[in-house]
Amino acid sequence: MPPRHVPPRATLPTVPLRDYRCLDCRRVFTVLTGMTASDDPPVCDQCGSSNAERLVGRVARLRGEDQRIDEFAGSLSSMGEPSDHAQIRRLAKEMGSALDDSVSDEMEQMFEDDMDNPGTG
Repeated sequence: MPPRHVPPRATLPTVPLRDYRCLDCRRVFTVLTGMTASDDPPVCDQCGSSNAERLVGRVARLRGEDQRIDEFAGSLSSMGEPSDHAQIRRLAKEMGSALDDSVSDEMEQMFEDDMDNPGTG
C-alpha cells in the first residue's frame, strides 16, 4: 500500500467549534458554528436551555520537525537500552511520528518485516 499523503497541520481546514457551559445544568457542550454571524443563542443538548456562557477554547500548538526531533531525542536520552521487541517497536513508532506520520507507518512496516525475517536486514 503506498504511503498516504497528509498535509501539514497548518493547512488542514479548521472547523468553527465553540464550547459552552450551560448555566442551568452546568453541562459543557460543543456547538458547530456557521461562518456567518447568527443571533441564535446556543442551546444545551441536555436540558434545552439557552442560558449558556462561552468557554475559552484550547489552542493547538504546531511544532516544526526540528522541535519534534529535539523532544524525541530528549526523551530518548533519559531511557536506557530497549530490552524487548515491544519497546523497540514503540521507539521506532515514536521516532517515525517525530519525523512524519507517513515515515512512522514506513518504519513500523520495516520493523514488522524484520521481525518476520530476522537476520536478513
